[in-house]
Amino acid sequence: SITKYSKTEDWRYGRSIVEFDIRTRRVLQWSDYGSNLRVKLQPGQEGTAASYWTMGSHEDDVLRLQGTPGSITKYSKTEDWRYGRSIVEFDIRTRRVLQWSDYGSNLRVKLQPGQEGTAASYWTMGSHEDDVLRLQGTPGSITKYSKTEDWRYGRSIVEFDIRTRRVLQWSNYGGNLKVSMQR
Repeated sequence: SITKYSKTEDWRYGRSIVEFDIRTRRVLQWSDYGSNLRVKLQPGQEGTAASYWTMGSHEDDVLRLQGTPGSITKYSKTEDWRYGRSIVEFDIRTRRVLQWSDYGSNLRVKLQPGQEGTAASYWTMGSHEDDVLRLQGTPGSITKYSKTEDWRYGRSIVEFDIRTRRVLQWSNYGGNLKVSMQR
């Protein structure tokens, strides 16, 4: 089926959808729900030789490591690429990773701790994100808000102040956080 809107047109192939710009007749986004689209994105020249991608990586690295996404959804300032149940969000202007949700455990993503960590065997309120990373590893998802950022480890959540990169609060729903109330 073909559905026309004011600025776009959707072509449906079973459960899959390709959206075109009516003016340019070019593809804007797609959703390959039926796994029947013959679509492929090729990485450009901005990629690296890294064996994983991370926060701030260029989309070319994600493409090289993850392949063509099953769907691309564009928003005003961001773009979501879906790999099964997992999502990678990019800044449209810079084409760099802003956040992700690895619900399908299929993303080749990794965060490395920086120099702000300690040698403590736990982290606590006010700890730097480097300690959390050293003890917990790469979070399954990162969600950014205006002043905070949530890192998810299974059902558990650690919230950071974006400015200071320090722990504000946590929810240890999964019982898997290496956290202590000691300071």
